[in-house]
Amino acid sequence: MFAEGDNMFRIGQSIDIHQLVEGRDLYIGGVKIDHDKGLLGHSDADVLLHAIIESIIGALGLGDIGKHFPDTDPQYKGISSMVLLEHCYQLMDKEGYEINNLDSIIMCEAPKMAPHIQKMRENVASKLHCDISQINIKATRGEKLGFVGRQEGMVAQAVVLLRKKRSIEMAKVRTRFAPSPTGYMHIGNLRTALYEYLIAKHDHGDFILRIEDTDQEREVEGAVDMIYKVMDQTGLGYDEGPNKPGEVGPYVQSERLAIYKEYADKLVELGGAHYCFCDEETINKAKEESDNEELGYIDPCKHLSLEEAKQRIANGEKYVVRQTIPSTGITSFEDEVYGHIEVENAGLAEGVLLKSDGYPTYNFANIVDDHLMNITHVVRGNEYLSSTPKYNLIYQAFGWDVPSYIHCPPVMKDEKHKLSKRNGDASYQDLINKGFLNEAILNYIALLGWSPEGEQEIFSLDELIEAFDVKRISKSGAIFDMNKLKWINSQYIKKLDTKQLTELCLPFLQEAYDLSDKSEAWIEKLVEVHRDHISCGEEIVEQVKLFFEDEIHLEEEAIEFMKDEAIPNTLAVFKSKVAELAEEDFKQDQIFACIKATQKEAKARGKMLYMPLRIATTGIMHGPDLAASMELLGKEKVLKRLG
Repeated sequence: MFAEGDNMFRIGQSIDIHQLVEGRDLYIGGVKIDHDKGLLGHSDADVLLHAIIESIIGALGLGDIGKHFPDTDPQYKGISSMVLLEHCYQLMDKEGYEINNLDSIIMCEAPKMAPHIQKMRENVASKLHCDISQINIKATRGEKLGFVGRQEGMVAQAVVLLRKKRSIEMAKVRTRFAPSPTGYMHIGNLRTALYEYLIAKHDHGDFILRIEDTDQEREVEGAVDMIYKVMDQTGLGYDEGPNKPGEVGPYVQSERLAIYKEYADKLVELGGAHYCFCDEETINKAKEESDNEELGYIDPCKHLSLEEAKQRIANGEKYVVRQTIPSTGITSFEDEVYGHIEVENAGLAEGVLLKSDGYPTYNFANIVDDHLMNITHVVRGNEYLSSTPKYNLIYQAFGWDVPSYIHCPPVMKDEKHKLSKRNGDASYQDLINKGFLNEAILNYIALLGWSPEGEQEIFSLDELIEAFDVKRISKSGAIFDMNKLKWINSQYIKKLDTKQLTELCLPFLQEAYDLSDKSEAWIEKLVEVHRDHISCGEEIVEQVKLFFEDEIHLEEEAIEFMKDEAIPNTLAVFKSKVAELAEEDFKQDQIFACIKATQKEAKARGKMLYMPLRIATTGIMHGPDLAASMELLGKEKVLKRLG
C-alpha cells in the first residue's frame, strides 16, 4: 500500500502540567467542569488537550506547543484549547497524516472525571476528524500523594500513533460501478458510473463493474445484458467485471454468498453483529409499539451469549445476522463533498446484514466487496450520508481501511422531485432512442452537479478525464434540463459528417415516411440541409414533413403576409425563371440564380423576395437554405406550389 521509504506511522508522546488556582474556570478535554478551582495558563489551560496537541506536534517532528502557540502572543490569551486542537489537526493534515489511535490519561485528585470522559472523547474525535473509537481517555487519582494528591495541580499524558493518509501516490485508485439489474440505466445511475470512471482514469487507476443482484424480487429479466450494452455504448470501459475477470472475482454478488456468510459470522465473533431469531410478527409488533420508527427494531437477541446463539442455530432455528451498534458515542467520517459528518450512535438502526435465506443486504455486501476488491473511492447518492456511519462501524469492527466517500446530490426532475426510473423518467436508452448522441449525453451528465474551472461546456471523454475534480461537485441537487441537453447535443451534431448525420436520422425517417423512391444522395442532402435545425435525431421528422406532403397548410401569420399586392408578381417572375430550367439543371446553384434574377426583374429585395418564395413553396416563413429546399422538393412540385 505504501512505497518503500514512506513513514507510514509516527509516534508522539507528551506530558503537561498546570497549577490549580482559585478564580479560574476548569476546562478538561473541552468540557467545562464545576469546581472551586481552575487551571492556570495563558489560554484556558486545558491540560488534557495540551498534552494531546503536543504529542501530535511531536509525532510530526514540528517542535512543541510553545513554538506554535506561544504564551507571549496576545491572540492566544484565554483562547479555547479546542481551537488550538483544530489548528493542530490542520498541521497534521498538511503533513499528510491522520489519527490511528490516541491514548491519554488525566491525573487529578478532584473533581471526578468519569462523568465527563465520554464527552471529552467526542470533543477530541470531532476536532481531529476521526472516529471516537480511535480516542481513549482515562483518569486516575493522586491518592493524596504529591502536588496532584494535594490538589495543587493536574497532570495529563498522551501517546498518539499517526498514520500516513492513503493517497494516489500511496495506493492505486480503484473505483467500482455496482448497478442493480432492476431496469434500464437511469440518468442518476449513469452519472455515478461516469464519476467513478473519471475518478479512476484521472489518476490512472482501475474501474470495476460489479453486479448487485441480491434483490432477487426486483430483478428484471434482461437487465444484466442491458448493463453490459450500456457500458459498451458509453465507452466507459471497465478494467474488471463479470465478463472481464480479474483477481478479486466473482463480480456478481449472487455468486459470492459463501463469502458474505463467512464474513457475517466473523463480524459476530468480533462483536460488530449478532444472531437474531425473532420472527417477522414479533418484529412488526415491536415496530408498531416503538416511539421511534426511524430507529427501527430494538433486538432483544443482542443480549444472548454467543454460545447460546450458536446452540439455537445448531438446533435448526431460522436466524438473521443483525448489526450491533454502540448505544453511546458518535461515529464520524469525512466526505469529499459534504465535509465532516458525525452521527449519534444512539440514533442508528441495527439493521439486518445477512437475511435468513443467506442473501446479504445491500449495506453488508457492499462493504465486504469493496474491501476485498480494494476499492479506494466510493461514489453514491447523498441519501446514504446518514447511514454511512453504520457502514464505518463495520469497517472498524473488522479493522479495515475506510474508503474515500463522494456523496453526490440527486439529479432532480424539478425543484421538488428526483428523477426516478420507478416513475418512468428518461433513461439513457430512452435518450439514445430519441437520437441523442452518446458523447453529448455523457458531456451533459458530467455537468449535472459538477462544474469545471473556466467557461468550457463541451468536453470529450478524454477532456473530462483530465478536468474532473471531486472538489468541484456541488452539494445542491441538479435539475435535469432537457433544453440544455438538446443544446449540447446540437453542438455535437454540427461536428458530424454528412454520412454520420444521415446514419443518426435515417431510422426516424424510415419509420415516419416512405423513402422507397428516394435516392441515397437525396436523403443525405435532406439531412444535411436541416443540420442546424435539429438538436436530436427524432426532430428530423417534423423538420422535413413538408417534403413528403402534397399540400401545404399556411399559418395565419403567413396568410396575412402573402396579401401584399407586390407578391403575386414576384411569384410569377420566379415561376417563369424556374420553368426555363431543364429538369437536370434544377439544382441549388441554378435555383439561386433564378432567385437573383427575380430580384432584379421584380425589384423585390430581402424579406419581400425570399419570404414569399419560401411560404409559397414550403409553407413556412423561416427555415433552412431556400434554394437547397427547392432542389429537394423538385421542379414539378415547386412549379405546382407556385400556382
